[in-house]
Amino acid sequence: VWRSADLELRGRATILKGNLLSAKSATVEQGKALLTEMSEGPQAKGASPAQQAEAFMGRAEIAISARSYPEAMRFLGAAVALVPQNRALRVRAVEFAIRLREYTVAREHAKALLALVPEDPDGTIGLARAKMGTRDTLGAYTDRQQALKKQPDNAPLNFWFGVPAKELGQGAEA
Repeated sequence: VWRSADLELRGRATILKGNLLSAKSATVEQGKALLTEMSEGPQAKGASPAQQAEAFMGRAEIAISARSYPEAMRFLGAAVALVPQNRALRVRAVEFAIRLREYTVAREHAKALLALVPEDPDGTIGLARAKMGTRDTLGAYTDRQQALKKQPDNAPLNFWFGVPAKELGQGAEA
């Protein structure tokens, strides 16, 4: 009989093994099978929503490697739907969507992140980067300017503030 703690560790181990196997082309199918089992297969029933979400994110990474971008976005959506209040997953979702140049999706996740934690620099940075992706440089610049007034010593905010500042010819601020 498996105890709850044992199931938790077993689920984490399966996800880790799936991610490690999927990192190598010779074992990617094995990794994909383990992650599928944890996200939608028989092991998903005993997995926590966070574990299922992690398995979906692993599958999304595999889909990106295979250049199956719509499938990657579907897996991303499934992961976020399982644990929509998970800040770390939202940050990953923003980065993931930006990587795929899905700027509208990135904006949605960044806004959801800011709804969870209004002063979150990752949400501000993600939203501004998504705006930059859609050529809304002025919007990105304005957002970062407001965020820097509240958190002037935040290094990532300062770094990312320089990108739209430079594009807008505000070299002194960049």
